[in-house]
Amino acid sequence: MQTKCARLDGSLIGVFFYLKMMFFMFYCDYCDTYLTHDSPSVRKTHCSGRKHKENVKDYYQKWMEEQAQSLIDKTSKANLSVTLAASPFLPLLSPAALPCSLPGLMAVAPCNCS
Repeated sequence: MQTKCARLDGSLIGVFFYLKMMFFMFYCDYCDTYLTHDSPSVRKTHCSGRKHKENVKDYYQKWMEEQAQSLIDKTSKANLSVTLAASPFLPLLSPAALPCSLPGLMAVAPCNCS
């Protein structure tokens, strides 16, 4: 019977700790950490700290790099599709499909014209 009480107490403590963290503690997304007290002075001290500022800078730098890479990918894909659509050489002909009577062409493949 004591084990059931201990489990019940343990689960209640876990629920209380979870609720305390959800409602009474401040979570910093940049630093991935909870502040022990949720007061304006603690938040101000945390947000003015060196590690927090570095984490914010790294977060936005990574975000900007992802946005730039996304833009580069979209631009290169658009340019590739425009280039391929405007190319007069598509579809490329294989040497076997070329007529063998064109002057200046060397026979690359055996001629089956006759």
